[in-house]
Amino acid sequence: NQNQNQNNPGLGSMGVMGMQMNPQQGMGPSGPSPMQQAQQQQQQQQQQQQGGPSPPGQQLGGGPLMGMPTHIQIDLSAPGALEKMSELLKAKKESVWLRIGGLRMYLGDKDGALEAYETALTYNPNNTSILTQIGAVLAKKEMYADAAQRLQRAIMADPSSGEAWAVLAHCYLMTDELHMAYQAYQNALTHLPNSKDPNLWYGIGLLYDRYGSLEHALEAFLAVLKVAPDFERVEEVCFCAGIIYKEQQQYDKALELFYRVIASHTPPSPLTNADTWYQIGQVNELKKDIQMAIDAYCRALQENPKHSKTLQQLGWLEHQQGHSEDALVLLRRSVDNDPSDAQSWYLLGRVYMALREFRQAYDAYQQAMNRNAKNPTFWCSVGVLYYQMGQYRDSMDAYSRAIRLNPYVSEVWYDLGTLYETCNQPNDAIDAYRRAAELAPDSPQIVQRLRLLEESIRTGTLPNKPPGIPDATENGQPPLFDPNLDKKPVTSAFGQGASPGENMVPLNMAGPAPGRIGPPGAGYPPGWDRGQPLPGPGLGPGLGPGLGPGQP
Repeated sequence: NQNQNQNNPGLGSMGVMGMQMNPQQGMGPSGPSPMQQAQQQQQQQQQQQQGGPSPPGQQLGGGPLMGMPTHIQIDLSAPGALEKMSELLKAKKESVWLRIGGLRMYLGDKDGALEAYETALTYNPNNTSILTQIGAVLAKKEMYADAAQRLQRAIMADPSSGEAWAVLAHCYLMTDELHMAYQAYQNALTHLPNSKDPNLWYGIGLLYDRYGSLEHALEAFLAVLKVAPDFERVEEVCFCAGIIYKEQQQYDKALELFYRVIASHTPPSPLTNADTWYQIGQVNELKKDIQMAIDAYCRALQENPKHSKTLQQLGWLEHQQGHSEDALVLLRRSVDNDPSDAQSWYLLGRVYMALREFRQAYDAYQQAMNRNAKNPTFWCSVGVLYYQMGQYRDSMDAYSRAIRLNPYVSEVWYDLGTLYETCNQPNDAIDAYRRAAELAPDSPQIVQRLRLLEESIRTGTLPNKPPGIPDATENGQPPLFDPNLDKKPVTSAFGQGASPGENMVPLNMAGPAPGRIGPPGAGYPPGWDRGQPLPGPGLGPGLGPGLGPGQP
């Protein structure tokens, strides 16, 4: 119609609106004839008497006006008539492009939807609904900064737009601006007409998870499953809630939700069925159902033979079952598929240690240290390596680093006490054992060794030498430490393409600075006498009462 108008400027506003002229009605430049006007008035009077509505396509000046509301009458000779018709045309075009955007979004064409919404915005730059739709599309395209800019414009135009606040909160959440996300969710809850929107509570669940408030996160995720069982992201919600149940040791509820994800055949992106089977294997392992755990890990490897986390966990499980050679094969495959995973390198070193292949153990530990030098468990195991090789000074240095990183690991203090005993320093050994007993009062091994050593000092008899350090472990598990040191949200895998499941052995702390450890067989520092006593257990401030600088 616009092209028509450009080719024939004489059509004026009628050409712009695309009116169709009926030559039989005699519409001319001067308007309808008196007879036609009388006929129209008679028809209108009859319709009003009958109480019926005006027929579709009410004619303006004798011609049908296409696309105009039937109740609008415009006198072309009235002042401002052309401007009014132009505004009506813009409103109609805005509405049509808005519907085109919605249709393209429904068909999954994000780029086409964005183009349509941008076109609609040209007709009304401050339309809150259009700006919100553009922000939502940009958020789905993970263009969160651009999305936030449009959504802030929408909120400036209408501060009570709950939809704009909700989408803006999601953008803040995805960019880790948690405080701003919290405020935006508060505003969304205030202004949304339906506060039970599943998308809203899904985002709130993610927010609480990022804050580490798992109880509130679980409550939000369960609310989504309750109000919208067919929610478009129900598998992701089930997965997140399942991991929280696992953290809370509610294993049966966790398995129920993980199996629900498996049954749907549509795991939440970017996760796969292998990731879900891996979680099922972990839960069964925590339940001490080893065979079920092995079966689940095998199912995960059937889905993805290169799933590094499954190879890692199954390899360690095989080692615990006494199959160290099989464990080596699986752990080597794990580091081959993901050389950046410090945990796989560490567990590989542990298996080499069990096989007394110290050179290979040292190399594996060094790889782990290069990727995560701030893990106290790694340093503790390095200390055990040096101890078993008779390099006591190097062992002491490694234990010192572990304690400085986290002074609340009972196993490190016990191993330190064993080292002092070996070096004939019973008083320092007692100090270390007492610290270990404070941290783990229910450990019979620590309490027994402490009492034996105290009794021997009181009677003046020397106790038997302590047994070899079992690598700071009980029942084959790596030593545990304060989980807050490397706590990650249970949903951190989403949007990053990473495999979940670092909760079984939480040792993947942030901190890329590489750490060097002395090579095995390097001996002692120059000028250090092998008979010289080791320093006492006072390794700096904050290490507990009564543990000041020790005397040889």
